Amino acid sequence: MNKFLNTLNNKYKLVILLALDSLLLILSIQVAYSLRLEEFYVPSENIRVNLELIHGISFLESFPDAYVPFILALIVGIPLFISAGLYKNITRYFSNSNAIDILKIVLAYSFIWATLVLSFRLEGFPRSIIFLNAIILFSLITSSRYLLSRLLLKSIYIKENLSNLNHKILIYGVTSESQNLANSISNLEGYKLFGFIDEDVNLQNRKIFGFPVISPEDTQDFVKSNGINEILILSSKSEKVSRNKALNDIDNLGVSIKTLPLISEFINGEISIQDALDFDLGDLLGRSPSLPNIELISHEIYNKTVLVTGAGGSIGSEICKQILRYKPKKIILFDVNEYSLYAIHKELNKTLEDISNSSNNKKVIKILPFLGSVQDFKKVLSLMKECKPDLVYHTAAYKHVPMVEYNLVEGIKNNVFGTLNTVLAAIHANVRSFVLISTDKAVRPTNIMGASKRIAEMILQSLSNTSEMKFDFLDNFAFENNRTRFSIVRFGNVLGSSGSVVPLFREQIKRGGPITLTDSEITRYFMSIPEAAQLVIQAGAYRNKDNTSNAHLYILDMGKPVKIIDLARRMISLSGLTLRDDKDPDGDIAIEITGLRPGEKRFEELLISGETMKTESPLIFRGLEKHPNINQMLSIIESLDNAIKINDIFTILDILKRSVEGAEISYSKNI
Repeated sequence: MNKFLNTLNNKYKLVILLALDSLLLILSIQVAYSLRLEEFYVPSENIRVNLELIHGISFLESFPDAYVPFILALIVGIPLFISAGLYKNITRYFSNSNAIDILKIVLAYSFIWATLVLSFRLEGFPRSIIFLNAIILFSLITSSRYLLSRLLLKSIYIKENLSNLNHKILIYGVTSESQNLANSISNLEGYKLFGFIDEDVNLQNRKIFGFPVISPEDTQDFVKSNGINEILILSSKSEKVSRNKALNDIDNLGVSIKTLPLISEFINGEISIQDALDFDLGDLLGRSPSLPNIELISHEIYNKTVLVTGAGGSIGSEICKQILRYKPKKIILFDVNEYSLYAIHKELNKTLEDISNSSNNKKVIKILPFLGSVQDFKKVLSLMKECKPDLVYHTAAYKHVPMVEYNLVEGIKNNVFGTLNTVLAAIHANVRSFVLISTDKAVRPTNIMGASKRIAEMILQSLSNTSEMKFDFLDNFAFENNRTRFSIVRFGNVLGSSGSVVPLFREQIKRGGPITLTDSEITRYFMSIPEAAQLVIQAGAYRNKDNTSNAHLYILDMGKPVKIIDLARRMISLSGLTLRDDKDPDGDIAIEITGLRPGEKRFEELLISGETMKTESPLIFRGLEKHPNINQMLSIIESLDNAIKINDIFTILDILKRSVEGAEISYSKNI
């Protein structure tokens, strides 16, 4: 029956509802009469309506008096139901708000119907029928809609979200939404619900719809004894804390985990089916993202001109999005990749248009895209002079470890000399604040990328105490009266960035596996892209509150390091699939160990040496590390420049080893 109704055209569905409501209008009066008279009521055909009272409604003259309430019910009810929008509601998604709408419509109908019926002064018409009829009609219509919604419950929502699930299911959490889901599953052929998981001791060891409620502690035994292979979590987009708690409770059970959205979010258009199928990257953190210091960030950004290098990259584009929220005067986008620059420029303009349309504040924010490379000193210098930025966020870098290993010279030119070019241009243009985005791979690096980023950090640290300097290898460029405040923000991997394992693992899962992992013991620190971007801006704001000239190194607290193999397992579970291993040879996705790549470390660190100091944010620490003075740094830079000019790779490698504390870099032409 439900299959038949789901395949019907909307016009036919409307005809069915009109016919049903016509029947209910008549039935409600019939039942009201029967209850009032305490016997089954049959309209009498002997009594006729007073013709004077129905003058102008002559077609009613042919009906017996007792039939008039029924005829008027149809005349008043159906047009009113249509005009009041009763048939615009989606029957499949019947809810309490729909019931309230029905109540309002029924009350309006009852008032009009009663007024007309009473004006006819029908013989033997009890006035209590009016109230009984209203109650009965409301009950009949709401019941019919509820029953129809139950009949149609095998809908797109359920089909799309449960299409890949196995048969034996538990639901995490006892809520009204999860109970509706339980009813839905009970109507699905081939799916069997076994119970609920809930941490509320008042619900445990009790039954809902005949299904037991078990504690998270007892779940493992219950899963094993009943062969459970699927756990469903119903969660709204805002319930990060509760969802992370649920995932931590059931993550190691060896079953498929599926996070389903609330039906109400579909109705409100907050999410789509595809959103439901894609797990939230925040679920992989096992914690809730930190909240930014909005007042501090707003003070840092509002009405300022901000330049972002590498604006089209993962971190750069997110920093641009965050900056736009705090109403700067200008955002200068600088990137070497044309498409990436086009994409972020288009997205920011669309966001700005949406903000302008939804707000009375029509603040003009200029968003200007510029193509170019940070390796081109003259281009960067010209851009700084022309745009005169107050703030610079330097995210442009080659950050893929294997790519920089293969392209050592280009990596040094971009990460080291690109940073030097941008810093010197900023000093010359009197930029107030310069923030360098760094990486945990700069700490005791085992690869070229990490070493190049550490050299970039050292450039800022050595220049911060330098008021004037001349650079012979840059066409005798010189600066005087350095007023720029430098910040370095160092953090680990960012979930979903182009350099993260997450996009790779997601693509491998999409293809059916296997997930390739270089080593089972590799651990990494992780943070979401928005969280990292907010903390970068916040750290730069802390630096600007300090009047010292030293470059400040900020380290983001990224929580506990995560084993990459555990991350892979969780991604498999959150994708609604199972791990294929010795315990479950019939699982969906396998994990293969391929061996460490050149320059790859098993464990990452965030601090080379020294101590850390607390800041106003519990997730931002200031690192105190040694660094070379400007003369030592200038010698390193000139040596690298000379080696690059003659493409002397092994001299470059030797300079990196001698210059970077704790560096253990190896290089082979055959990699």
